[in-house]
Amino acid sequence: MGVVYQTGEQLAGVVSELGRRLMEMTEIRDALKAAGVTIRFELTDPDCKVLLDPHAEQPVQVGDGEADVTLRMSSDFMHDFWLGKTDIIKSIGNGDIVINVEPHVETVKIVDLLPLLLPGLDIYPTLI
Repeated sequence: MGVVYQTGEQLAGVVSELGRRLMEMTEIRDALKAAGVTIRFELTDPDCKVLLDPHAEQPVQVGDGEADVTLRMSSDFMHDFWLGKTDIIKSIGNGDIVINVEPHVETVKIVDLLPLLLPGLDIYPTLI
């Protein structure tokens, strides 16, 4: 069990609300639509999956779903990430975060989307 989150339901509530607030931002949703990607967060300890799909009527979905980009990490790492306590490059290198990009997605599109995560750094602390 993670240190911050005790249940998958608790974690799913926070992550889906974060996703909902991000997807309400026109700039973010439009950029994801233009890139043609869906993003799935696969979190462990406790387990939770949240899909961000800018093309869906409900752009934030808890549970399995097809994704173009999957971000895998522990819930404790995700917590530190959204609090700005991690170095994303080092974290990828040491395996704290694993990113899977489907073959049909251009990696350059994903790199261009990274700045869109910045508002999450302000939103997340208000949710915990």
